[in-house]
Amino acid sequence: DIKESQDKLLEKQLKTINDVGKLLNKKVIICKTNQRQVLESIKSPANGWAYYIHGVCIFSNAYNLSNEYSNFYFPSSNIIKINNLNKEIEQLWGSSLYLDKYYSSNFFKIINKDITTRLDKIKFILKKNKDIVLKYLKVCWQNPNQEYNCSKCEKCLRTIIPIGILNKDNIKQMKTFKINNFDKIVQKYLNTKFNSKSDNDFQNEIKNMIKH
Repeated sequence: DIKESQDKLLEKQLKTINDVGKLLNKKVIICKTNQRQVLESIKSPANGWAYYIHGVCIFSNAYNLSNEYSNFYFPSSNIIKINNLNKEIEQLWGSSLYLDKYYSSNFFKIINKDITTRLDKIKFILKKNKDIVLKYLKVCWQNPNQEYNCSKCEKCLRTIIPIGILNKDNIKQMKTFKINNFDKIVQKYLNTKFNSKSDNDFQNEIKNMIKH
């Protein structure tokens, strides 16, 4: 989500990736591609990157590493909802639990094993290493003025709110977001009417989380 022209933000993001890699003892491999820019510059359906092609582009880059690695684990994305009457998938998405494996070959496996919600992921990473998460977490895709997290967009809010709901003390420890009046932020988000189906789905997940 960061463009090469956003030099300050890119430098900060690369530092984060390398710092976290060292803390977790993981090898960091940086891949550079202009696939998204090229594909979005030609005539394509609205939201074509999200609905059709982001998975394919990521898989093609993963294949560049197939001389070193035999498996590529792709994280779960949107929940796939099945219509009980005709068993059809209700929502298009460029990656799918049911589709991704078919991009595998006899020497390289694309693995998407599970349907895990965004809330499940948040709970998992906080439990795994809360200190690292709250110090380094980056989710924003709008990046106005090359901000690390704008703390205002839909994606920032749907990240901040569950973390705060799980434990309000987390809010004070979040180093990469600017949060004033958490309760007000929650109410404003819950009362927002989104046009995107995925945004509404995320909002409903949070509403259900609050109820339970």
